[in-house]
Order: sequence, then structure tokens, then C-alpha cells
Amino acid sequence: MHRILAVALSLVIASPAAGDVGRCPISADFIADPEIIETSVPLAGVEVLSTTHRSFVRGAMVSIECTEIDPDSVFPGASEEQILRNYLRFWSIEPLSDATEGLSSGQSPVSHIVMTGTKTIQYIEVTYSYRLFRFPSSFALVAVGMPSDTIDTADVERFLSSIQIAGQDTETGDLELFEIVRDGHISDLRQALQRGTWSEADLSKALVAAAGLNRPAEAQLLLEAGADPNHEVMGSSVIVTATRENSVAVLELLLRNGADPNRRAMFEWSPLHHAILPDGSRYQALQAFIQAGSDLDARTSLQVTPLHRAAGFCDRRTVEMLLDAGADPSLTEQYGRTAYQRSVEAGCSGVGGLRPN
Repeated sequence: MHRILAVALSLVIASPAAGDVGRCPISADFIADPEIIETSVPLAGVEVLSTTHRSFVRGAMVSIECTEIDPDSVFPGASEEQILRNYLRFWSIEPLSDATEGLSSGQSPVSHIVMTGTKTIQYIEVTYSYRLFRFPSSFALVAVGMPSDTIDTADVERFLSSIQIAGQDTETGDLELFEIVRDGHISDLRQALQRGTWSEADLSKALVAAAGLNRPAEAQLLLEAGADPNHEVMGSSVIVTATRENSVAVLELLLRNGADPNRRAMFEWSPLHHAILPDGSRYQALQAFIQAGSDLDARTSLQVTPLHRAAGFCDRRTVEMLLDAGADPSLTEQYGRTAYQRSVEAGCSGVGGLRPN
């Protein structure tokens, strides 16, 4: 979608500069050096400059598009949800649901609207997520496009969690706690918690660091001080971070302290989906989720269950664990395939005891 736009309308500049996108006070870590695309389009009777930073990471597309005009001038009287719907409709993307509210990262989170949709490109179903940020004289669209065969969302989550809005308060609060957790000096963390008054946001962002680094002692202190075990940064939760980084001790601690084992992340992935990976599932995490009562048949926006993922990866052990725990092998995903049929396509027919219905 965006590649077609780039060819038709734009100038691609190879060496991106760091910092904000166009004149929008928004920036992010694009993982790889992004293309910078500048376009001039007629909107509201004037030529308006639009600047897009776009990168492709592990098969997914991430981008931020800044349009230098007040959206009310382009879409007079339209709500933010209507603006997003019009944008998706323009690109022939079918919305999957109504828009939802989100928050950017940072100590002073900026609210925005999120909407997802799907589009088939060259026989591949692509799921798109759009976030609309409004500024006094511009607006930005943060886009993520993930093909149905995307198997690793780590870089996408890193991109989304890195988004920053200029003017947000970034004083020492959570940064200092984050640095202490990162450095692994638990005595320093105790002292910092004793001498300072920390907001829940400060504590919770430090908890994300503890989850990513598998620091259960630090996580325990932060939880006792008031960190939220269900804290989210741009749609990805602490429990997903612990799962992906295989921080089993922190994951079990989070579950004991109120983390929701069924809390959905981007594209409706459950934590259990994140525990099943092509290079080998996180078996201890998988067992922890089963014991915590995770929904074994949770479906993504493309109706994929954890069992579908395990079968597609030919992961015998995970398939057996899920079946033994009660996962339903008869469920079909968006393209009508059961877990058994996905195992056939993957070349491991009947892996883990799967059978035709």
C-alpha cells in the first residue's frame, strides 16, 4: 500500500535524519534506517506537505506519516474515528472493529485513537493497525502492516513502545528507576524507592525493564511499591515482555500478583500466542499460562489459536501440552484451516497427535 504511494507520488531520501517526523512532534525507533518519503498533495484547497518515515522489519511494515495541516481543515466536523475510517476506506482496507483509545508512552501520555483492518495484497492477508495523533497544526498516522504469515512481532512491539511525543515530561523519574533496574544493583533500587515518591507510571515502566531483563527481585520490589502488573506501553503489556524474553521467574511473579493471563496485545494476540515461537516455544511460560487458566482457544484478529501456531511450527511438545490441557483441535482460522490442516501444509501431518476432524 505505502510502497505504491511512494512510487506514484514521492521522493525517497536514502539517509534519514534522526528526530521528529516532518513537522509533527513525534518520533520512534524504526529498527532499520527508514525511507523518508515527502509528498505534496492538494488538501482543503492548498498544497500540503506530507512526510512519511517507513521501515520494513521481519516482514512487517512500520511507518509514521505526518501531514502538515489541522485535520479539521481536511475533515471538517469529522470525529477521529471517522477520520481513520475514511483513511482505511481510501486504501481499501476493511475495518475489523470500532476505534479504541490508546496512550503513548512517556510520563505524560498523549491520547490517540487506534483502528485495525485487513486487506488482501497478492493473495496474502495483511492486518493493519493505525494510530491517529492530533497536534495544533498537523496530525500523524502511525501504521503497522503485518502479513498473515508474520511469525515474530518483537520488532513491531519495539517500534510501538519507542514512540515519543515532544514535550512529554521525561525528567529523571522512570529513567532513573529504569537505569537502576538495568544495571542490576538491587540495593540502589531499594534506596531509590525509599527516598522518592514514585508514580504508578514510573514504577510500571521500570517493571517493564525488570521483565525484559528477567530481574525477579527487582520486579518484586516494584510490585510491592505499586507497579501495575498489567501495565501496557503502546498495546504491549508487561506480561508479554516477560513471555517473549523468556523471563519465567518474572512471569510467574506477575501472574501471582494479578497479571491477566488473557490480556490481549496488538492484533488480539494473547500472552499464550506469544509463548509459541518458530524457534521453539517458551515451554515453562506455556505451562505457567496453562496453570493460570489462560484461554487455550484464544483467537487473534485472524482467528488463529495457540494450537494453530504450534501446529504450523511443527512443535510436537507444544501441541501435546495444549491438547492435554483441553485445547479444541476442531477450531478453524480465517482461511478455514484446522490445526491439523496447518500441520499438513507445514509438512508435519498430525504432529503431536492431531487428527482430521
